[in-house]
Amino acid sequence: MKTNGDAISIKPMPITVGSNVTVKYKGYLTQHNPESIIMHVGYGKNNNWTHVSDVSMKPSQGAWEGKINVKQYDSRLNICFKDNHDHWDNNYGNNWSFEIRNGIRGLFK
Repeated sequence: MKTNGDAISIKPMPITVGSNVTVKYKGYLTQHNPESIIMHVGYGKNNNWTHVSDVSMKPSQGAWEGKINVKQYDSRLNICFKDNHDHWDNNYGNNWSFEIRNGIRGLFK
């Protein structure tokens, strides 16, 4: 899935609890030749983030790449980015927010 003019891509989609998700970022911050980019990750709705962590990203084929192991803290995964000069890309104040599915497709007897 790509969003906001292809600034980020996430695989696999949909995001499910317990999955290892790869995030590739090639947004605004990459235009300034950063030495490092941090992916700021949290869970929650309406910009009420909990269980916040920072994930170091590495350069990868013209983008920056990081991995997240998705926990079931809430039904939304939220992401924004920061470079080594303390510049932020928060998607124009909206951050990037994705639904987390519980992975249950139905009940089997």
